[in-house]
Order: sequence, then structure tokens, then C-alpha cells
Amino acid sequence: MLNFYFASICVSDMALAMDFYVNQIGFKIQSDGGFPGIVQLENSSITLIMLLVDKPTNIDYPKQAQTVFAFRVDDILTTHNELMQKNVELVYDKPLVLPEGLLQAFRDPFGNVHEIIQWPLETGKLEYPLLGDIQINVVDIEESIDFYSAKLGFNVEKRYSDDMVQLAQKNFLFLLNRVEKTTDIDYPNEAQSLIGMKTDNLARSISYFKTSGIHVIYDKPQEFPEGIYTAIKDLSGNVLEIYEIQR
Repeated sequence: MLNFYFASICVSDMALAMDFYVNQIGFKIQSDGGFPGIVQLENSSITLIMLLVDKPTNIDYPKQAQTVFAFRVDDILTTHNELMQKNVELVYDKPLVLPEGLLQAFRDPFGNVHEIIQWPLETGKLEYPLLGDIQINVVDIEESIDFYSAKLGFNVEKRYSDDMVQLAQKNFLFLLNRVEKTTDIDYPNEAQSLIGMKTDNLARSISYFKTSGIHVIYDKPQEFPEGIYTAIKDLSGNVLEIYEIQR
């Protein structure tokens, strides 16, 4: 069984990313000891990092498969106006009214698109945006349910429609959402949103992925400061990183 480890915003200029996400979006830096390669933002639901990559992206939101982070705010209309005043590129002229709340989306300087949401029953003042949703946009919902549920072990908790499914996860909403086309983002060189998951035994996981017909990007485990990792790709081209902590 895989468990969530972190959420990563891949950026091609860390100094610019820090300025954008702190001064324009409103996050706080938790740790910048790994600058310029990695910087951690404050977030209570999951570890949230910015990771330096080689080049920006040009994702076709909301039509193309991608991993989308949705940040929860307590007053989306105020947030919308503040982002406009700071010249943040907003996707929609005004927040969209959805059954589950209000939604806006913005593009960062590297081409990443994130959503901001206000849930109907949200109360209290948030000190900074909170990662409240991780949504994986996929081309085929049923095939993706088989991939994420039957193969990766995330149970289906709720079906909102034929186009959206919620997978079981405690600390935030974990969703599959149907879109029109696959993605071909150049991992690991191109800006994108990524999720990292933990396994107790990476070698066994890699073997399982292969026998299950899952596209494994690294046959041999790659090293990082706390252990080893690989990456896999779903049927729509989305990449997930899988880590084994050894230190």
C-alpha cells in the first residue's frame, strides 16, 4: 500500500518562485535550507515543496491531463481581487460556481496551473492558502479507477459524476477528473505538479508495477538524500514518484 509523502511544485527559477508564491500568493516559507534546489512551504495537510527543474511548461488547462493542486481560501472573491491587483494570471474572469463551492485558477510564471477553492461551509480565517485538493486529470475515468484503486490501492470513496471520482484519503480530497487529452510533459525536466508517495520496499514495488503492466520510468532505484525512489506513469501520462525512506 502506498502512502502520500509530499506534493511538489516544479519550477525553473527558485528565486522567482519564492517571490511569486510568498509575495503574490501568500504562502510562508517553512524551510529554505535546500535553496536553490528545494524549498518547503508551510502547509498542514501534506508536505508541500518547490523543486527546481530545467524548463517551464505550457499545459493546456483544463483540457489536458495533469496533476492539479487546489488551494483552499476562506474568501475567494477577496482572493480573486487581490490576485488581480498583483497581476497574477487568472484563468477565469470571475470565480466559477460549482456544486461543491467556488473555484478560480491561476498560472504561475513557469506555466503550472493551480486552482483556488472556497468550500460552502468554510469558516474562520486562514493564515495562508492551504492545499485542500489534489486532483489528477485523466482521459478515461474507468481505466484510471483500475489504475489508482485496483493497482495502487486507493479505494473509491465517492462518485460525484461520470467525470469525477473521489479516492479515499484522510487529510485532503484526492480526486480523479476526466479531461479531453493526454499529457506528454518532459519529466523530470519540465515544470509540473507532482505527488510523491512512500513504499516500505521499493524493489518489491518496482517488480509489482512491472508485472501489473504499469509504466516504470526508472527500472533501477534512484538515490536522494533520505533513500531511494522511482517514478511511474499512469495511462494519461501523469507521473507519480515512489519513495523508500532509508535514513
